[in-house]
Amino acid sequence: MLTAILERVVQGPLDHEAHERHIRIEPTCETNRPDTFPTQAVVVTTAARRIIDLSKNGDKVKSLVITGDRDPMEHGDFREIAENIKELQKKWFPKATMVLETRGFHMDTADLRHTLSLFDRPLVRFEYGTQKSFTALTGRKGTDLKDIVENLDKIELERWVLTATFVRGAADNSTPSEVKNWLKYVEDLKPGGVRIGTLAKEDKERKLKPVTKTRMDEIEAQIAEKTGLQVELAKPI
Repeated sequence: MLTAILERVVQGPLDHEAHERHIRIEPTCETNRPDTFPTQAVVVTTAARRIIDLSKNGDKVKSLVITGDRDPMEHGDFREIAENIKELQKKWFPKATMVLETRGFHMDTADLRHTLSLFDRPLVRFEYGTQKSFTALTGRKGTDLKDIVENLDKIELERWVLTATFVRGAADNSTPSEVKNWLKYVEDLKPGGVRIGTLAKEDKERKLKPVTKTRMDEIEAQIAEKTGLQVELAKPI
């Protein structure tokens, strides 16, 4: 069981269109107990072994990516994990990029928001124009959206990237009204960049469908016009 957990905590090197050759670190991977994550010591030690081995073998790792099916910022020792991974990155892969992928639901303290500064590329997901789409996509109460926006608005780091996946179907955040409201949030939050994408194929379990290329091009143009921000187009996932 422990071996299986360790294999989920650290994976790679893997290849990805944005992260290139990278090591995936998942502090909040499933264990044999519900809602219990691997300890800080397990995460850091497992990551250290992989990072050091790859460095000594001359592997050309481009990124260290802290991510997960469960938001890595849910881990009670997230800050300590991030600090230790940063030290490993500086020593063993100083040219690699430190990346965080987060849902942005755990920015309620200044300490956690400050943790973003440890990353060269903090990717924070925000893809909702209304309470309706927020609830449909997250399962959370619509009223939670206000608190999340207020916390994101307190991020002081200029280089964070706002990410959004646009979909149709049971939830649709690609309609003109949804995108218009979403853009208002983007303008107010002032991220350093925006990265958008859609699904590669229909998600039958969630009853979600990809957005057409034409519509994605329209949204990209609207972002550039309204915000002046650099827009990255993600490969459909």
